[in-house]
Amino acid sequence: MLAQPTPTWPVAAFNPRALADDLVLPLPCGGAMAFRRVDTPAGDGGLDDRALLLGSAETETGYIEYLRRTYLVGPFGGGAEPRHFWMSKYEVTRTQMEALRNPACPAANTPAARLPAVEVSWFEAMETAQRYSGFLARNGGPRLPRRGGAPAFVRLPTEAEWEYAARGGAAVAEAEFQARTFPMPEGPEAYAWFQGPRSAAGRLSPIGLKRPNPLGLHDMLGNAAEWALEPFRLNRVGRQHGLAGGLVARGGDYRNTGEAQLRSSLRIEYAPYDATSGEPTRITTVGFRFVLAAPAQGSLADTAALRSAFEAETRARATTQDDPAALIAALRREQSDPAMQTALDRLGAAYARETRERTDRARVAARAQVQAAAVLSRNVFIAQQRATGLQGMVENPGAFGATPQQAQAWRPMLAAVQAEVEGGVRAYAAIIAQLSQATDIAVPAEVEVVQQELRAQNVPALLPYVMLVAGHAEAARRGSVPPVAVLRADILRTTAAPTPR
Repeated sequence: MLAQPTPTWPVAAFNPRALADDLVLPLPCGGAMAFRRVDTPAGDGGLDDRALLLGSAETETGYIEYLRRTYLVGPFGGGAEPRHFWMSKYEVTRTQMEALRNPACPAANTPAARLPAVEVSWFEAMETAQRYSGFLARNGGPRLPRRGGAPAFVRLPTEAEWEYAARGGAAVAEAEFQARTFPMPEGPEAYAWFQGPRSAAGRLSPIGLKRPNPLGLHDMLGNAAEWALEPFRLNRVGRQHGLAGGLVARGGDYRNTGEAQLRSSLRIEYAPYDATSGEPTRITTVGFRFVLAAPAQGSLADTAALRSAFEAETRARATTQDDPAALIAALRREQSDPAMQTALDRLGAAYARETRERTDRARVAARAQVQAAAVLSRNVFIAQQRATGLQGMVENPGAFGATPQQAQAWRPMLAAVQAEVEGGVRAYAAIIAQLSQATDIAVPAEVEVVQQELRAQNVPALLPYVMLVAGHAEAARRGSVPPVAVLRADILRTTAAPTPR
């Protein structure tokens, strides 16, 4: 494998807000492009993916942006490492695009070097991706991600990839993910270039001047809008409409999107060709960014694993005599009428799809239960510490410089905290009982996903309690839910998490 070329451009030209975990890949002319990892925790099965609710609940533009369920998983990682894809940290700049498309090398230290490339047609963006893929195949070096034996290639992001990353992905809690924008503690003007004198004032701005979103991605909202990979589709009350339309630009822009219009669900349709000239559409406010992707079947081993996973899922409900899938299959074998066979095929496919969706919902519910039980157990741990402190103050007030009368006033408080501990343990036991009855899913696999999500959200304090939940759920599955006294004792021994101050 060829060694990766060392960038000679100033770092400010391609990564002005450099982070230690950025993936920096070379460009021609001594250039480079920075990427951020976007985790998609989803389990490690060949066909595991992550259910997402994208779009907006607002009905005014519901036919364009209404809430819809879709699924996503990155091609890289697996095992202890979350599944993930890589996305350009910034919008592709004019200089980066010129380095890939023009014979002469561009100047990388000019004031315009960091401006996003705009007025670029979708076709030019795709051609640039094709050129960059070829360059990386020859010059990417060992840092270029691989799936099986297949190296990553470059393309525009799908709408699901783009919106998932724009919302903050697994780095934010579910409520934050469903919000109108990713969390902006310092206010929108600190994170986005939008229309108006308080922000862009009608001017395109260089990359990296604003704060990033929780994934470390800059200018996902505002500045230049960004082309998506697939054609525009309308929304038919929660699902994509069947008509494939024009091109999609995401994220809003510096000239047409005001602060009130900033939202992760914003999507605009453009015709691919100019109606007058017939030339590809170029918009002065639309640019692009890339993702690193890989073939779904990166190797023969991948293909075998995918086939095995599919067969396992289709067999999952065919283990009993009265299973509908088995009955449908038996009926089809007995039919010689092609029309009836086709009808049974459609019925079987519909049943398999409904079963898969039901299992997906059960997996999401199990993850929520695991996290809820972990939060409950940590709250019990903290409440017991408070109770222990109050107990000492009630039984020996003099040691705390208090009077017996003050100790009497603390008794109701102690009783309330003790009740909080007992109520928390019993609620925890109820969740453990529910998890032990989850026969259609593998709880340990969902525990692993929850751990990956908590690491992505930088909430390590809950990790010991997640493992406690996993152990109790497995014990309950093998026999019965441990007694409340055992659960309480186990929770109070879980001291790896930081104690409250």
